Formats: sequence, structure tokens, C-alpha cells
Amino acid sequence: MSDVHEPLVVTRRAMSPVMRGVCLGITVILALVALFFWQLPAGKIDFLTRLAFVVVPLVLAAVLGGGTVIDVIRARQRLLEADRNGIWVRGMPRLAWEDVADVRTEEIVSFNSLRTSSGTSLDLAGFEVEVGEGGVIPLQEAVNSGGVSVQWRLGIIPRDASLVPDTGALSGFSAYVGRKSAEAAERLGRTPIERAPFGLYATEMDAIFEDVVAGIRRFHEVSELSDLEGISRPPGF
Repeated sequence: MSDVHEPLVVTRRAMSPVMRGVCLGITVILALVALFFWQLPAGKIDFLTRLAFVVVPLVLAAVLGGGTVIDVIRARQRLLEADRNGIWVRGMPRLAWEDVADVRTEEIVSFNSLRTSSGTSLDLAGFEVEVGEGGVIPLQEAVNSGGVSVQWRLGIIPRDASLVPDTGALSGFSAYVGRKSAEAAERLGRTPIERAPFGLYATEMDAIFEDVVAGIRRFHEVSELSDLEGISRPPGF
């Protein structure tokens, strides 16, 4: 068991060593293909064909190999640090615990698939779900059908409101999940939970989300907030 005073450090999720090896292997093969066609005698192949079979593999090799190298570098980046004195997450200044208003887990709902099949029903991940008044989908039905999924997020709210960034500045994965959550909430006739201004999604972490939460609980209370409040969950959800 971890010592109560041992700092918690979470790094960015990265490709597995096996996947990195596969990517690097494909990169080498592409480079060898380019070299083979480059060295063919002039009479064996015309110039444009040679150029295509040299340039295309080299471009693909550069993209794949470069992406693998970037992944290795990014995997060493720290996303979260917590100890008995305070907490820091990417994009947020380090805060002492007394300057933290709330640390919480956020369960955010989004649709797996959504296709209109008639005026009164929807095809949700292959299941027909009846649509209620105003086009609202009953959330319990959506959960039972497997047509919705959740994203887990660790959220942090500072006491100092001046530290909170403009929500319009959100970009990348956080903005994407926000759009999907808003779409799901509108069709489900519910108000989505308000995400904390700072946080990390479970899919970003190179650690098990529950272990990260347990690690923070050694230093600070962690509350819970969910889009599925009051909804019963089928086995395996």
C-alpha cells in the first residue's frame, strides 16, 4: 500500500511498447521500399512511377516514424501531481489544498450512435428506442440499449475565480467531449453537469482512473458528479 505522504504523479497515456515496435517496423519497411525503387535502373521503370514509389513511402515513413517519436516524448510529460501540500494539473497553477474549492469525479454522457429511423423511434447502437414528446429520448431507455457511453473526468475547482479560464478557450479533446455531451443532453432532455474548469479525462492518463482518485483521496476529499444521477444501470454498464 502506498504511503500516505508519497506524492501522486500521473503521466500522459502513450502507445504500448509493442505498438511502438510495430510502427517503427512499418517505418523501416516503407523506407526500404522507397530505397528499392530509387535504386532501380532507369530502363526498368519510368520517372513518374519511380517518383511515386519513392516519395509516397518516404512521406508515410516520416509521418509514422515522427508520430512514434513524438508519442515517446509526450509520454514523459506529467499531467498531474498531488501531495500533502497541494495539487497541480496541466493548464492550472499549482494550488495548496486550502485554495481548492472542490476535487470531483465527473461522469459525462455521450451517444455511441444516433440514427433517425422513423418519426417516433431512433436506432441507438442497433436498438430501437421510442422518442418522447418534443423528440426527447428517455435516458433510461438509452442506457438500457447501450446507445450511450460515459467519459470519466477528474475535475478541480479553485477558490480563486480569477484562475478560471474562458470556456471558449477549450480546444482539442476537451472541446470535443463537451460538444458530444451537449448534444446528448439536448436529445435526452436533461441539463448536463457543469464540468470543473480544470481537469483530466481518464483516457488521457497512463494510469487506472480509480487508482488516481484513490491516490488523491489520501490528501483531499473527492466528490462525485454524474449525468446519470437517478438512473439505474444494467449489468456491465
